[in-house]
Amino acid sequence: MRFLLITAFLIHLAISGLVTPEQIHISWTENPNEMRVTWTSFVPLDSWVIYRPILCNDPQHNSFDFTQVQGNYTKFNEGTVTVRYAFIYTSIIKNLLPDCHYEYYIQNDASFSKSYIFNGRTPESVNSYRDVDNKLNMIIFGDWGTGPIGELTSALLGIDSKVKEFTGILHLGDIGYNLNSDDGLIGDMYGNQVQDITASIPYMTLPGNHEDADNMTHYKIRFKMPYNEYNQGTGLFYSFNIGPVHFVTLNTEVYYREAKSDLQAEIQLEWLKQDLETANLHRKKRPWIIVTSHHPLYCSYDFTELDGTERNKCCGHEAQFLRDKLEDIFYYNAVDIFFGAHLHAYERMTAIYKNITVQSEYDDYNTHKNPKATIHILDGNAGNHYAHNADITKTPQLWSQYRTNDYGYGRMTFHNKTHLLFEQVSDYTMSVIDSLWVIKTIERF
Repeated sequence: MRFLLITAFLIHLAISGLVTPEQIHISWTENPNEMRVTWTSFVPLDSWVIYRPILCNDPQHNSFDFTQVQGNYTKFNEGTVTVRYAFIYTSIIKNLLPDCHYEYYIQNDASFSKSYIFNGRTPESVNSYRDVDNKLNMIIFGDWGTGPIGELTSALLGIDSKVKEFTGILHLGDIGYNLNSDDGLIGDMYGNQVQDITASIPYMTLPGNHEDADNMTHYKIRFKMPYNEYNQGTGLFYSFNIGPVHFVTLNTEVYYREAKSDLQAEIQLEWLKQDLETANLHRKKRPWIIVTSHHPLYCSYDFTELDGTERNKCCGHEAQFLRDKLEDIFYYNAVDIFFGAHLHAYERMTAIYKNITVQSEYDDYNTHKNPKATIHILDGNAGNHYAHNADITKTPQLWSQYRTNDYGYGRMTFHNKTHLLFEQVSDYTMSVIDSLWVIKTIERF
């Protein structure tokens, strides 16, 4: 009788959705050949990732048998007004083979998810072929939220990722708008909205101003990013090597938060200098350096409040403040491209230093050959319920090449060590609306 009651109770929970694994997303760890799987349920149950290698280049690596790894959960009160507990699980799949794909699903004592497939390629893959010589496709954007506008990007990116295999996603902050709102329900809604994408493509994030609430608690618990000795396990800033690229993610909120910490800013700055110095020691192996943050160093939009009041802070003194802190570091370490967001718009700029265009060996509208300074791109238009927060300026700077308020996202294709193609995709036209080739035949460091 007791068994029947327990079974009936679990069936009731499953029907109500409280035990079904949801908000599934994957991300790289600080170690090679690993993938972290994160998911949520609202009842604490034993839960596992069930996986197997498939579609391997070497058929001997394929398997009909599944392996399981147990997940560990954090009990998290999502509520700000009421108490509302979620159980956020994480599990790490190890010893991945970069020439394989992996099929997996989440199972617990009462329910299971649908199956997903991801590519076994990870940062610093230990493998039998030279990862740095392999083509790399990445998605990049900022400011993605729930609602009809955000769903436009979800729909197009879902289609795009089925046609073209992307190695990873870089989300430049402002995630969900806001993760903590409505006692965490917005964060849950967002996690489910993007699940089909983020459960299949490694989803690498950094914090924006909309992650600030309660010392970024929702962000740090929901999104586990690579650990290093400087970020103390928070994952608020980190870097990784994959293919011919060194990627750096920064937490610029330390400069703007009401409770900002000068010590945190100093620690991150020390880490950044050491990180880029190390990256330059290996520049022949990985010639590309891409740096990302939520706040931009350059933009030429007229920034406005939601009520229409002009303030132009983001492209004015806030951007200048960041340039004072970071621009020389980028310049002297030969950073190739810097991506920012925060404005809900897209703008591609030239190579810039000290607010002046720096001429490359060759420049045209869609090409820079051997650029001599960092190229800046603003990509904060993935879409959210706040819609646009910046008007296209009528007096653009000379270094501004292309501007649009179209919602969409960016694609980076690193063809090899010398050729990079960046493309901006529009949700409205469902096509590429801007592109840039960066060609490097000599290094400037």
